Formats: sequence, C-alpha cells, structure tokens
Amino acid sequence: GWGVLLPFYIMVHAVAVIQRRQQAREQ
Repeated sequence: GWGVLLPFYIMVHAVAVIQRRQQAREQ
C-alpha cells in the first residue's frame, strides 16, 4: 500500500524538482 508507494512518489517528485532547477539555471 502507501508504505511502498509514498517513498517512491517522494523520490520521483524530488528528481522532477532537481531537473526543473537544472533547466532554470540553463535558461
């Protein structure tokens, strides 16, 4: 259930935020 899904969602969200920050620096 959420015990496995929640950590995975947090990891994916963190990666998305990092990618956005990198793109913002390039632009």
